[in-house]
Amino acid sequence: MLGSAIPRRWVVSLALVGLVSLFAASYSAAWANPASATTGTTGTTGTTAAATPTPTPTPTPTPVPADTTLASIEALGTGSITLPPNSSVSFSIIAKNSVGTDISSSAPGLTYAWYVSNSCGTFDNATAAAVILTSANAGCSGTIGLQVKQFGVNPISESISLIVNAPAVPAVVVPVSNSAVAAVLPTGVDSSIVTEIKASDGGSLSVDGGDGKAISLTVPGGSLGDGEAASVSIKLISSGAVPSAPPAATEGASSGTFKFGSSVVLITWYDKDGSAQDTKKISKPAQVCMSYTPEDIANADGGIDGLGVWRHNGTDWINLNSNAFTNPNRICAYTSSFSPFALGLAVAPPATAGGETGLPVTGGYSPNAMTMILAMLAGFALVGTGLVAARRARRASENS
Repeated sequence: MLGSAIPRRWVVSLALVGLVSLFAASYSAAWANPASATTGTTGTTGTTAAATPTPTPTPTPTPVPADTTLASIEALGTGSITLPPNSSVSFSIIAKNSVGTDISSSAPGLTYAWYVSNSCGTFDNATAAAVILTSANAGCSGTIGLQVKQFGVNPISESISLIVNAPAVPAVVVPVSNSAVAAVLPTGVDSSIVTEIKASDGGSLSVDGGDGKAISLTVPGGSLGDGEAASVSIKLISSGAVPSAPPAATEGASSGTFKFGSSVVLITWYDKDGSAQDTKKISKPAQVCMSYTPEDIANADGGIDGLGVWRHNGTDWINLNSNAFTNPNRICAYTSSFSPFALGLAVAPPATAGGETGLPVTGGYSPNAMTMILAMLAGFALVGTGLVAARRARRASENS
């Protein structure tokens, strides 16, 4: 009777609904607790938790004992060194502690950084204690420098002048002479902050930066054209008189910016008549040096390594390739163009926000055990009813 009263398509639909309900009930436990995919699997005999990796602790560097603490170095000597082209000379570092004892072979953690400016030579190994310098193959004037570091100790630096003689080959040399008439110094500018630059000899200028600081400019000979007359001034200005430092990057390993240190200056060139030049470029780089203070070191990310000379090119602030020196404390860089300069203090990169990841939650509903049991029984009932109805429908078909 029931088979003949219910159409066959309804019987099939009921059977499919029952199968779907049975399938849903069998997986409802996993759906109710999606975090089980990451926290463990619960069975009839207990719970197995996922293994949690143990972080590796960061080792704390061991302080350097006083008798092996770096206090001074001897490597370059004083004055200057003159070499012919393509010649070699060796240097070896002697490291000493505070009482003058040689600790070159006993001091732990010493690192070395050698450099030569203006491409006047190359080292066979710029990070070794003993090095060989090979001079350039042409005449050159530059600086040999060395910085020695040890954990927990301020870096120690040395430098001397390097002169490479011009190659002894016949050449037509066009002499560079000083201006027949001296340059007219600009009016209204304090004579203590301006000097004449001569075509053949160059020139230098140092001004008082206040609180024992000094700002200096050294222009090498041959930077100006033959017979050219010029003068240059260094004027202390406030950070509010120059464009602001660039904004810090929002991500990445470097902040890409700086904050102003204790000195900001404007270097201005004047022509032979004393008129200021908006832009000036010389043929040989000049050295700009700015004194730094303990406060500059304390406020820079990385300490003394975070100090640098920055120049504003009219559009952006440019971080010049700078070197730190001690006794006296100064940061120096080479430049062929002139504008505002600032002692820049490195800024720490922004912190990267971290967070834990896991499987997304698929819903806020979590059925209880009784609901799941009733759903399973309903599924079985629907499947059984569908089977009985299908059997009766088949018999009614066979008897008709």
